[in-house]
Amino acid sequence: MKQIIELANGTFKVINSKGTDYYLINLAGHCSCMGYGYRRKCRHIDLLKKKGLMRKDRVIKQKRSGYAGSNLIPKITMTKDGIKVELVPA
Repeated sequence: MKQIIELANGTFKVINSKGTDYYLINLAGHCSCMGYGYRRKCRHIDLLKKKGLMRKDRVIKQKRSGYAGSNLIPKITMTKDGIKVELVPA
């Protein structure tokens, strides 16, 4: 069974199957493994979803500069069809 460690910044650290390395997964559903890089799906994200750690109510809200002076921030949510990104007022 894989070991899951939740880091303070909303990122998860999942130990690989050999126990020699780890992958980082954020709440937006991105994983640092090669499988995710090729398919945009991986067993590490599936594991977090199965454990209930990537629920829709755990939304990432990040303030970003560069929206031409607007007060909008991205709202990223997980849906059954994938990832949904919206710009919402700050």
